[in-house]
Amino acid sequence: MTRSKLFFTIFLFFLPNFALSEVKQVDSVGTSPMPFLSGVINGSYERRIKPEISLGVSGFTWNYNSSDWKFSITGISPHGRFYFEKENNSLFVGGSISLISYSWSSSVQSGSGSITTLGGEGGYQWRWENFYNELTFGLAMAGTIETSDGTSADIGTAIGGIGYKLGWYF
Repeated sequence: MTRSKLFFTIFLFFLPNFALSEVKQVDSVGTSPMPFLSGVINGSYERRIKPEISLGVSGFTWNYNSSDWKFSITGISPHGRFYFEKENNSLFVGGSISLISYSWSSSVQSGSGSITTLGGEGGYQWRWENFYNELTFGLAMAGTIETSDGTSADIGTAIGGIGYKLGWYF
């Protein structure tokens, strides 16, 4: 509840800057709204270092607590993108590396670990002056899962997905 109040306050504070800015924006923040329905808090920051090239970072966190089970997962993912058009609507491709940590506990056991993945994406971003939305198709390859007891496994599992994000340039 506190996180949603903080997000809403920040949104209202910065909304006039996002909506009324007259300069060419190179920084953006965004979120994928669908995961919020299941309690996943996520967001991204991206900066265009050239009109067609950007660097950014995405992150997420999710916690589940019940009377006898707790699970927590957090991830961060630096990424880069190439936009085929320099401004406004554009196709893009990109790559990323994700670092994910998780922990769980029950009344009998507990554990934790980390997962490293390499990913690629492609999609289309619709951009207006300050607002954007995008549709993304991605593929990630999980390389290694490490556990808290020092064991690891090289699993090489691939997972794909479709994503939707909306955000603001400033």
